[in-house]
Amino acid sequence: MVSVRFEGLSPVSALPVVPGSRWGPGWWWSATAGRHVVHGPAAMRTQLMVLDRDPDVTGLSARPVRLLWQDMSDGQVRSWVPQLFARYADGTGLLADCPSSPTTGGERAQRARMVLEAACARVG
Repeated sequence: MVSVRFEGLSPVSALPVVPGSRWGPGWWWSATAGRHVVHGPAAMRTQLMVLDRDPDVTGLSARPVRLLWQDMSDGQVRSWVPQLFARYADGTGLLADCPSSPTTGGERAQRARMVLEAACARVG
């Protein structure tokens, strides 16, 4: 089994800058990680802040992995970049998106959520 320390990886893609939007990417100084961690919208920044204060969290990173899968409905290869990764003291990890509401991102985000859940369940 290959072990990857996601908390030490740089982001695989930048957070988008959307002209006219009321937010933009920023940096959070993480006491847990001992470095700045990039964040996007307020929901992601808030989740990052909460994880950073959790004494059981030993590592944090943003957008450290890209999931690729073949969509069975049309055969197209799809991808998704989860927003945060947290490593816990017991060695387990949390790979998460941080939507501001359950419907954020539309149908594409909902399909990606199901793939993300399945991938996380498969690796434990």
